[in-house]
Amino acid sequence: MSSSHVVVPLRELRFLRAITQEDLARLANVSIVTINSAECGRTIPRPGTRRAIAAALSLPPETIAWRVPRLPAAPVHG
Repeated sequence: MSSSHVVVPLRELRFLRAITQEDLARLANVSIVTINSAECGRTIPRPGTRRAIAAALSLPPETIAWRVPRLPAAPVHG
C-alpha cells in the first residue's frame, strides 16, 4: 500500500459520486445490507468485497476507510 493515498470513508465517496446505496450495491454486485453495514461501521467487508466495492467506485481499495466509528443511535423522544 502506498502512503500517498488519501483515505476517505465509504459513505463520503458514495456521496461524491452522487449514487445511492442501491446503485453502489448493484455496481459492486453486493447487497444493499453489505453497503449499509460497511458505511455504518457494523462490519468490515471481506477482502474480495472490498475490492468489488472499490472497483465500482473506480478507486484502489486502500483509499477507502473501511473501519469507521459507529455512530450512536439518535435519542428517541416520546
